[in-house]
Amino acid sequence: MKMKKILPFLLMLPLISTISYTSARVIKQYTFSQNVYMDTVDVQLNEYMHDEKGNTVPFKYDGTVVPLQKIEKMTLVENKGAECYIRVKMAIVQDKQEVRELTSEEMINLNDQFILHDDGYYYLEHSLKENESIVFIEGVLMPEKELHEYLEDDIESIVFETKLEAIQKRNFDQDLNSNDPWQGVAVQKCIISRMDGDAE
Repeated sequence: MKMKKILPFLLMLPLISTISYTSARVIKQYTFSQNVYMDTVDVQLNEYMHDEKGNTVPFKYDGTVVPLQKIEKMTLVENKGAECYIRVKMAIVQDKQEVRELTSEEMINLNDQFILHDDGYYYLEHSLKENESIVFIEGVLMPEKELHEYLEDDIESIVFETKLEAIQKRNFDQDLNSNDPWQGVAVQKCIISRMDGDAE
C-alpha cells in the first residue's frame, strides 16, 4: 500500500544519454577501415536538440522524465572518410549490460531508409558517400515498463546506448535480403589515416 501511495510522486527519473566506448566497433571519435583496401572509414555520431531560442545545440538533458515522454534527441551520422555502409543500434543499458534494444515505436521519426534486421541493427539501405550525413532518429519515447521497474528497484537513472558501425563500400557488397547483410565481416580499427599513409 505504501508503494501505491508514493509511486505517482516518484514517477520521474533523470535521463542520461551515452555513446558506448566499451567496444572497438562503436564509432564516435575513432577511425575504422577494412583491411582489403587501404583507405579510411571515418564516421561520426552526433546528437542534437533545440534550445529555448530554437537553435540547434549538442544534446544534453539534465531533467527528469516520465513514462511515454518524448525527448528530442536528433541522432546524426556524418561520413568524413571513404564511402561506406553503416548500421545503427539503440539499446537500454544498466551496469554496462544491455537490457534490451529500443523498438521502432520508441524511436521518434525513425528514418525509413534504415532497415531493421534480426541482429537488432538498423542498416542504411544505401551507402553513405564521403562528406554526406543522414539523420537516424529525431528523438526517443521514454519506455514505460523500464521506468516502473527502475523505481521499484531504486535505480535513479535510465541510460541509452547508441552503437554505430561502418564498413567500406569498396570490395564489399551489402545484402539486405540476407539474414546477415554484412556476411559476418568484422569491423576493424584503422591504425593510420589517409593523411598518414596506408592503414594496417
